[in-house]
Amino acid sequence: PANPAHARTLGIGMVFQHFSLFETLTVVENVALALPGAPDLGYLARRIEKVAEKYGLPADARRLVHALSVGERQRVEIIRCLLQNPKLLIMDEPTSVLTPQAVRKLFETLRQLAAEGCSILYISHKLDEIQELCHTATVLRGGKVTGHCVPSQETPKSMARLMIGKDLPVCEHSQAKEGGEVRLRLAPFAGLTARDLQQWQELGDAAETQSAFAQPWFMQHSLAHCDPGGTDLLAIVEEAATRAWLGMLPLVRAGRLGHGGTR
Repeated sequence: PANPAHARTLGIGMVFQHFSLFETLTVVENVALALPGAPDLGYLARRIEKVAEKYGLPADARRLVHALSVGERQRVEIIRCLLQNPKLLIMDEPTSVLTPQAVRKLFETLRQLAAEGCSILYISHKLDEIQELCHTATVLRGGKVTGHCVPSQETPKSMARLMIGKDLPVCEHSQAKEGGEVRLRLAPFAGLTARDLQQWQELGDAAETQSAFAQPWFMQHSLAHCDPGGTDLLAIVEEAATRAWLGMLPLVRAGRLGHGGTR
């Protein structure tokens, strides 16, 4: 197709991973933008409600999009496609932002569409979903087709091998050592119990909302082995630095950590 409008005339509809809705418009106004001409909004709203009821996609045609949840916005995108009676519906990572309950409901809708003769092109990296929904699968890697398979006859491991071009790496974790050396200590009030820590942090959080940054706060982090990525440690230091800037926590010291680098 030369453009989206041409694709729609060919019976192709697509629901993108990132929704293409105007948040300051209502549902019916957003749907009208994808239709030719200037449809009557009242009639269109009734069509939306009819399609929504048929496919189990509840949607209020007169609500503003910015007031909708992520799942509701996806329903609007699907309904907008279904109003054009597509022969092919393309779904790009449709479950990336959905709750498990919304995922189950989406699958029911897709199965109903397939039973009515609509072809569905389902794009996803979630192998369990591919196995559950798809009759055949085409694997892409680096922009090129690297294989075809019948998901019901494959395992997640075999499909992953097609995706990355080799066997999955085996992760081996060494046994954790206890009593590691303390590498970072941020402790203006040492010796507090776990309950004390929780109470102090609650007081500190409450103080932040009241612009009174004088409540004490305690944190001690002991690392037997420092994660090379440093994710947990960075989060600790970031929060500690914020509280220090607010006058809630004096920084004691930061030293060199494992793996030969300074965090």
